[in-house]
This record gives sequence, C-alpha cells and structure tokens, in this order.
Amino acid sequence: MLLLGLLLVLGCATLMMLLFIYLTSETYAKVIRFKDEQFYLDPKTAEKHRFPSIEDESTIWLSVIVPAYNEEKRLPVMLEECLDYLERKLKSNPSCTFEVLIVDDGSNDRTTEVGLSYSKKYGCDKVRVLTLSPNRGKGGAVRLGMLSARGKQLLFADADGATTFEDISKLQHNLEELVKDQPMDKTLGLVCGSRAHLEKEAIASRSFFRTVLMKGFHLLVWLFAARSVRDTQCGFKLLTRPTARLCFPNLHIERWAFDVELIYIAEYMKIPTGEVSVRWMEIEGKLITPDICWPQNLKDVFILALSYVVDDGVCLKPDNEPVEDILEDEKSEKKKKKKKKKNKDDEAEAEAEAPQAPERSEEANEEHDDKKNKKDKSKKKVDPKKEKKGGPGKKALAAMQETLRKIKVKITKKMILVQILNACLLRKRKNV
Repeated sequence: MLLLGLLLVLGCATLMMLLFIYLTSETYAKVIRFKDEQFYLDPKTAEKHRFPSIEDESTIWLSVIVPAYNEEKRLPVMLEECLDYLERKLKSNPSCTFEVLIVDDGSNDRTTEVGLSYSKKYGCDKVRVLTLSPNRGKGGAVRLGMLSARGKQLLFADADGATTFEDISKLQHNLEELVKDQPMDKTLGLVCGSRAHLEKEAIASRSFFRTVLMKGFHLLVWLFAARSVRDTQCGFKLLTRPTARLCFPNLHIERWAFDVELIYIAEYMKIPTGEVSVRWMEIEGKLITPDICWPQNLKDVFILALSYVVDDGVCLKPDNEPVEDILEDEKSEKKKKKKKKKNKDDEAEAEAEAPQAPERSEEANEEHDDKKNKKDKSKKKVDPKKEKKGGPGKKALAAMQETLRKIKVKITKKMILVQILNACLLRKRKNV
C-alpha cells in the first residue's frame, strides 16, 4: 500500500508538472531586443551604425562571437590571441576576412570599454561591441551575437580564452568534410569543440561531489536531449550561416544549458554534426563555479525535455514570424518615469514656495463676511430701469397673473348673472 501511494503521488506530481509546463511554456521562442541594442558604436567617429541581420547575405568569411560578463581582466588575453591568429590568416589569404563581435551581457565593469579599445585599434569593420541593456545569460548573449553577424562561418568562443584559439582550424576542416564541397552560406553544418579526451584528468582533479554532478548531468543530457555529442558544454562551436539562421531564433534557453538545446535542434532537424577534440585549460577568475551552474543546467535540461515532449518535438517559427521583437530600452523607460516624477516634484515645490495670503483675525473675517452679504443683497435688488429694458421681473409678472385671474373671476360672475336674467325673461314670456 505504501509503494502504491508513493507511485500515485509521483504520478500526480508528474501530471501537475506537465500541465504547468504546458500552460506556462511558449510554443515559439521569443527573442527580445531593445532599440539601443540594434546599433554598434564606431569609436573613431563616435557614430552609431545598425547591426546587420542573420537574414541578410554573408559579406565576410568568419564571425567570432564572444559573450562576456564582467570580463574586463580576462578578455584582453583572449582577444590578443584571437586577433593575432586571424590577422596572420588574413595576410596569408586575403579571402579570409573576419569580424570579432564582443557581446557585453549587461556587465557592471569596464567590459564594453575594453572591447571598444580594440575596436578603435583594429577598426569597427573587424571588431564590434554589442552592449546588452539587461543581463540575458550566456545563451541569450550568444544568440543576439549570432543574429547580428555577417560571416559565412560563425564561431562562438568563451571570453576567458580557455580553449586554444588556433584549434579553430580543426573545426573548420571537419566542417568542410561535413558540407562536402557545398557553399558554406547554402548548406547546414555544426562542429563542436570537445574536452571529452580530458575527462579522466578532470575526474582525478575534481572532488567526489563535483564528479557526481558532472556524471549526473551527462546522463540526463544523453537520456533526454543530445546523444551525438559527448561534451555539450564546451564553449567553442562552429556552424554555417544557414544553421545559425535556423537554430538560434528557435532557442528557448538563455542560460548555460543553451548548448544542449542547440544540439537537440540540430539532431531533430538532421543537421550534419561533428565533434573535434580541442586544447583546453582551466582559467582562474571564473564568476560561475560548477557547483552553481550544474544544478541550473540540470533543471534547464529537465524542463527542456518535458517541454519538447509536451509540444511533440521542435516547433520552428513560421516564415511570417519576425526573428526579433524590438522593444523600447529599459533605461529610456526609467528615464521617462524619473522625468515625470521630477516634474511633479517641481510643481509641488513651486506651489509650496508660492506667496500665500496672510491669515486674518476674527474681526477682519467678520467685516469681510458683512461686506460680502451686503453685496449679495444689492445684487438681489431689481433695477426698475433694467426691468423696463429687459422686461418685467418676477414680482411684476406675478402681479399681472394675479390681476388676470381676478378679471376672469369677475367676467365669469357677470356671465352667470346675465344667464339668470335671460332665464327669468323667458318664463315671463311663456306666461303671457
């Protein structure tokens, strides 16, 4: 009986959870973008220019998207390594044009200023900074960067520089094998950097608790989401432009587990997917520790699995649906509210500072009331001249009505007397 009761409770809880997910989840992913986030700054001219769209045709060879949150200290090291490699590649092959798109995910430090210093050094055609007003999460930052990129190939890489950037050549080689000599801007393909070959070393250096969390997360991902990729969380992935155009507008998860949903969509849409081992090293200064992010990842993957089970697979946005929902910037809205509040406060202060009439004594108040009563009585008196010009007043009209009534009464009395006399005369005539 106890086991049956537990199973019944578990079944009811599962049904309630499915119902909750069904009622609260959205069929199509919603991409929120504020108006200020549509533009990037050219530090040389201090002018703002509009970002391109993923729906546009590609104009360069490679776009590197770097999500960054409070990375003013670690970002320069990564950018130096990245830009040095790309500049050498461009010199050897002029067709290897590139851009590095730094996405500041609502940082509280000087991440944007650091990015703009590199934009000033290399030019905004090579380095651009997208500053997000509110924090979105790593997935949200990568998505908006992908939707603003110009490249045929698109790579996103972590800002800490944990992965050796030169290993991008391995991913590109594998991607060329997947697309099979087809043009990069016309075909689908996804290659994931992997640290799976370093798993034994990682287990040896981790605590038992962290190892259990890692294994549990990998098991949950394998059971409910992605099975073609062993290391889903490596922040070093390369994809073609059509793949980014298809996958990123349909991502629901904006936090750390967005990679899992990306690979799940790729598997569901049968996009050719590869996995390549890369050199990776732990970098000090991480703001998010595995103890914090893994439970969040577990929750996201579990909800992701249930959501897709309820919706019966991936629901892609129809062609008539906009890729992004453009909204007013939160900062401008706050400024408007502050301005309105300030205007109200200024009006209240002006009313308070306005000169007020001095208080009068009781005798003065009595004299004022007497004068007011006299004025009211004088207004009530009817001017006979005004009566002649403007017609009779109320009293004159009432007197006229009374006079007419008396005349009517007299007339009626005379008529009655006349009738009586006529009747008497008729009787006398009959007697004669």
